[in-house]
Amino acid sequence: MNEGIDLASIIKDQGIKLGSLLQEKDILVKDLGADMTVKIDLKLVSKRLQSTKDGKKFILLTLADKSGVLRAIDWSFPQEYDKNLRIGQIVRVSGHTVMFENRLQLNIFKEQGSLEVLDETQIYQEKFIEKSSKDPQEMILYIKNAIDTITTLGIKKLLESFFVQDNGFIKKFTELPAGMTVHHAYKNGLLEHTCTVLKISINLCSIYKGIIDEDIMIAGAILHDIGKIYEYSICPYGIEKTDNGELIGHIVMGCSMIYEKARNIEELDNKTLEHIVHIVASHHGEIEYGSPVIPKTIEAQLLHFCDNMDSKVSQFRTCIDNSLKSSVDSNWTEYDKSLGRRLMFNKEFFAGGSI
Repeated sequence: MNEGIDLASIIKDQGIKLGSLLQEKDILVKDLGADMTVKIDLKLVSKRLQSTKDGKKFILLTLADKSGVLRAIDWSFPQEYDKNLRIGQIVRVSGHTVMFENRLQLNIFKEQGSLEVLDETQIYQEKFIEKSSKDPQEMILYIKNAIDTITTLGIKKLLESFFVQDNGFIKKFTELPAGMTVHHAYKNGLLEHTCTVLKISINLCSIYKGIIDEDIMIAGAILHDIGKIYEYSICPYGIEKTDNGELIGHIVMGCSMIYEKARNIEELDNKTLEHIVHIVASHHGEIEYGSPVIPKTIEAQLLHFCDNMDSKVSQFRTCIDNSLKSSVDSNWTEYDKSLGRRLMFNKEFFAGGSI
């Protein structure tokens, strides 16, 4: 589907039913408007079985693709759907769109088969996985240019062993997300997050010149999340956590990866190596947030601040972006569980659309 085409306007002007215009895989939530008959593939985000005052059962479903979120309601098979549907499944749903409580809603058809679960061979992955708006090749080049500024030979060789010599690592690091839901949960997200943390770290090096070991700081910024290449994977319906991600976690795996590469670098002295590993081990800042140790050097503490800053800004951005994608006319977002709050934002400032 071509970007920039106002599909809803075309349909309204020409009186075309959406289901007859495009295949299910091509239709996005952002293209929908009121009074449309649709068949659309969406991811199940939540479900809630409810009853009316007179005891009639119905189920509310929250469905989504990468462009937005759609509420759907079913009155015909609510208990069956509640029992058989699992969060995260991709479903093909047929119904009619209406505006209800100032929000677009899909009324699912009464006929059997109006909602079916798709298997992996039927899923069009591009509908459900976003990617970074930034050019991956430019981001990798930014990291390589930062590595070129390193003057400590052992540190430089360590970084090059990952980002120059290991093509398998580079491919995974470039493609994978930085998380499943919390921050940078999209293709190239790990690379984007690392570049931002690196940029902040470089700026801090100039602010605290003479206090920070710049080579150590840059190395920590580049390496702090490398273990995530084994923590997450991309499947047809979204992002999954691997078994190693669940059992071991990216911090431990990242430290192990550094030790493995360091075995072949004679120029990397043990004191420098342990300092870099400490930055990686402590970058979550607190033991309760997953770090086996808390930061105990200036570089480690600052790297934690950089990492946390970019993570939080990404969460704010995603929360606001989701509100922009929805049909609710408000300067407040929905309550965000991970942030523990609603956010106020200026819709005019973001008038251009998603941020």
